[in-house]
Amino acid sequence: MKELHSLKDEIKKFHTSVVIVLMSHGTEEGILGTDDKVVQMKEIKEVFSGRNCPQLNGKPKIFFIQACRGDKLTQLAMDSAVEPFLQRVHMDNSLHLQVDGCGNPENADMFICYATSEGYVSLRNPDNGSWFIQALCEELIVRAHKDDLYTIMTKVSQRVKRLEGDVKLSNERKVHTYQTPQIVCQGIGKKIYFLPKYPSE
Repeated sequence: MKELHSLKDEIKKFHTSVVIVLMSHGTEEGILGTDDKVVQMKEIKEVFSGRNCPQLNGKPKIFFIQACRGDKLTQLAMDSAVEPFLQRVHMDNSLHLQVDGCGNPENADMFICYATSEGYVSLRNPDNGSWFIQALCEELIVRAHKDDLYTIMTKVSQRVKRLEGDVKLSNERKVHTYQTPQIVCQGIGKKIYFLPKYPSE
């Protein structure tokens, strides 16, 4: 949190937005810091609210969150449910990609992209890294010069939803699982573009 407050203080009035990427372990309560203390997402959002960071009032605050948000595994809708709380979940190496105006509310203009849904784990392949971050980087490379952020994140979500892999539980049992990112647009009133008109190379 100290680093986020420091970043907030460095933001100048001429900045048109802020983009923050947080990658860590997480729980249902929030994201783990380097001191292993949980920081709730509402605390992070409050740092950059229009009241606490007036230089970004009315400007997009964009968050990419790569962290677990609980212990549940995502399965297909027709599969039977697994244990709701799983300890020491590890990804197996068997990863498969299926190719197929006058005022502004202080908590507005937040665009939050979570790697996974509330209550669920976020998966990472030992060789290829985070499913979500990998898809995000590749889609930004291809689309940041022409598409708005919501369109890009829709593509990212579609890609991650098609991924599947085996997770080994603490009792050595494997569960075939999936992942569903969650996108939250909070008070966003217009499309957000990163590099319009710049060619992709």
